[in-house]
Amino acid sequence: MAKPKAKPLTLTQAAYAMRKILLATGITLLVIIVGRIFLESAVNFWVNTHPKAPPPPTVGFGILPRLAFPESVAKPTSFRLEASAATMKATSDRAMVFFQPSKRASLLALDKASVQAKTLEFIFPPERITSESYRWRRTDPLPAVLDYNIVNGTFVLRVDWQSNPSFLQGNRLPDEDSAINTARNKVSEAGLLAKDMATGSAKVTYLKSNNGSYTNTVSFSEADFLQVDLFRTPVFGQFPILTERPNRGTIRAIISGSQDRSQQIIALDYSYLPVDYTVLYTYPIIPPTAAYQMLSAGNGYSASIAEGQTEAIIRNVYLAYFDSGSKPQSYMQPIYVFEGDGGYVGYVPAIDPKWISPQ
Repeated sequence: MAKPKAKPLTLTQAAYAMRKILLATGITLLVIIVGRIFLESAVNFWVNTHPKAPPPPTVGFGILPRLAFPESVAKPTSFRLEASAATMKATSDRAMVFFQPSKRASLLALDKASVQAKTLEFIFPPERITSESYRWRRTDPLPAVLDYNIVNGTFVLRVDWQSNPSFLQGNRLPDEDSAINTARNKVSEAGLLAKDMATGSAKVTYLKSNNGSYTNTVSFSEADFLQVDLFRTPVFGQFPILTERPNRGTIRAIISGSQDRSQQIIALDYSYLPVDYTVLYTYPIIPPTAAYQMLSAGNGYSASIAEGQTEAIIRNVYLAYFDSGSKPQSYMQPIYVFEGDGGYVGYVPAIDPKWISPQ
């Protein structure tokens, strides 16, 4: 018996079927889109709440030497922490350490130093003080002495302005910006202004003559000299580089008000040693809380402390780098700086002690 032929769909039935197909397709696409968004959100949430652990510090220099802080002039007998919780919170578990190339004595060291001395207007042969230190002298226009380390190139220049009783007569000090430019130009003309010094900050202090020496004064009108301290450019523009005295620059000049250009700089301390910022490795550091415990236990260095100060009330803590000045160190290492009332400043090495030589 033959099957009955299927009846063809009417237009109404075909339209109804098409609407069901489109509806099902739309629902399927909506489920896929919403599901994908949900899945991506879930993945992102997991990644953000479970970040991948960073690789360990590279510690490419191996065990580091201890920072050679000088002896503290004095230390507080007690400490009190008043810094904010945010200040004491560790922002990183590591910091960079930079290679600081050291110079070695050579047969040509004295010849090179003599050439450098001439750029500072010392032309006569020097006298030998030690195997590394030589002294140049000049008598005109004023007596002056240049003590120069022929190995690392650091030096101290002093002009005996006190030998001229009328030196301060007609004294006209430059403004602060001009004094800074005078100091930088003097070092630059001698070929000694390194890039990290040319772009660093500067600080001007007013000095008054006091029986042939200097005392600080707060007024420009009372000042006889301007002291200019030049600092290195902060590491990554963020971490300052500090010497054994936080207010002392790597280069310090004392500027007079003389109109004779040759007598404008009457003292110049050049304690710059180069740092190779391209050779660096990361090292683990202790948190600020551990550094404060070291400081309060007497294991820090008091870089600035008021006379007679017995208690240090700490208000601020930050990471910086230590510039050892004319004392060579193999690596420039990070330190924690603790600032407190009365101008107190303390330093504590930031590198995990596990990576510091015990000697």
